[in-house]
Amino acid sequence: MRDQKSNRSVLITGMGSLNSVSRNVEGFREALYNGRCGIAKSSEGNEQISFGGFIKDLDFRGQTDSLAVSDELKKKAVSLGRRAPDGIKYSILTSLEAWAQAGMEGRECDNTRIGIVLAGSNLSVNEQLRVASEYSDQPEFISPSYAFQFMDTYHIGVISELLSVKGVGFSVGSASASGNSAIIQGYNLVKNGSCDICLVVGTAADLSYIEKHAFANLGALGGKDASIPPESVYRPFDRKHDGFIYGQGAGCIILESSDTAEKTKALAELSGGCIVLDGNHGPECNPDGEARAMRAAIEMAGIECGDIDYINAHGTGSPLGDESEVRAIREVFGSHAANIRINSTKSIIGHCLFSAGVCECISTVIQMTNSFVHPNINLNAPIDEGLNLVKGMSSEHSIRYALSNSFGFSGFNTSIVLKALEG
Repeated sequence: MRDQKSNRSVLITGMGSLNSVSRNVEGFREALYNGRCGIAKSSEGNEQISFGGFIKDLDFRGQTDSLAVSDELKKKAVSLGRRAPDGIKYSILTSLEAWAQAGMEGRECDNTRIGIVLAGSNLSVNEQLRVASEYSDQPEFISPSYAFQFMDTYHIGVISELLSVKGVGFSVGSASASGNSAIIQGYNLVKNGSCDICLVVGTAADLSYIEKHAFANLGALGGKDASIPPESVYRPFDRKHDGFIYGQGAGCIILESSDTAEKTKALAELSGGCIVLDGNHGPECNPDGEARAMRAAIEMAGIECGDIDYINAHGTGSPLGDESEVRAIREVFGSHAANIRINSTKSIIGHCLFSAGVCECISTVIQMTNSFVHPNINLNAPIDEGLNLVKGMSSEHSIRYALSNSFGFSGFNTSIVLKALEG
């Protein structure tokens, strides 16, 4: 991933966030610091799918109006999102927030040098099911616009039109590792000079009841005891973990070359990242592949394992997944593992699937820039007492180098390295 021809670094200059605990980055910071859980009872009335981290009662127009962008851009956003599915609305809001934080509006930029990488695939399955159910007897009445709106590329088209982006654009699908994979591809584009600025958009996974049932039938979903209070159900790295809890969440980060970025506004440096495969088509996790991804990301960042002082873990709450990640961390870091603070942001917002890596990158930067680590919610009996898994409350912690992991079905293993900026 390192381009020997380029000495430019890749900086994060803007972030946008929307999830079950907050409507923006500042709200996310407050929720992380206070360990406020966004898991709630499902309104679907299905015993197999009892809990989730849901985005509730979102006023799209009101949220758009609250953003620090021009009235012209707000009007354009409302027009593009008015009849769009919720996932599009979420991507619009997070992209606009990141755009505003990076100070993009009004800057003199060549829009052919700005790119978009979208995290996720099969993003509109719930909308597809709705259309199929509504028009199965009369398909001749399906809107002609549905021919392009059901494609993942529609998300990119909406964001590119909203922000007048005319550079590189594509989507990346790597199951639950999609967010990190998109970040890594965005890094590559900026690092190698294909673009100067890149929006990495982590879109919400808009699952239908069919996908949720499939996860339940696989035994992957947690919260099997519907009598447990929602805030107590998700337990990454705890001995009572029983699977992941679905979370709705979207995020956007803006990556920018140090050649063009205003460094005083930069939030962190993206120092490296790696994607490796297990050679496996199923849902099984593999500590060897996870360890290879972490080692490779650290090597690409040009640092040593001993430099990492915080890990935002994949930490899904799946017994096999948590145990595999713990094994991989111990294999990579040896005795230094005990010195590294480790938490799972999923315990607070749920598992956001395609956007998880982007949401957790934002969480990592928030903790890095505010010098704290958030707690692992409901961590009472850790599966590994020797690791520094954050329990109880948030605590002060100076983070210089952080590792963020995302692993996905079909053997996808990804890690990225973030570096704090001096001063």
